[in-house]
Amino acid sequence: MKMAFKIDTGEMVAYGTGELSQWSDDSVFHIHVPETAVWPGDIIYTYDGTNVIEGDPIPLHDLTGS
Repeated sequence: MKMAFKIDTGEMVAYGTGELSQWSDDSVFHIHVPETAVWPGDIIYTYDGTNVIEGDPIPLHDLTGS
């Protein structure tokens, strides 16, 4: 599983096992490949410019898709 983060906001913009070439501009995006399997759809992840931070689980009632 790969994750793409927007560097200026730390927001995760994409994740998956497929091709992430559209997010490959490393001056704008940070690509992270975790060592252990994760499912970003269940947890809020952010990037602080140095580290990817695993946050809280997304509440089951959150229907915003964020």
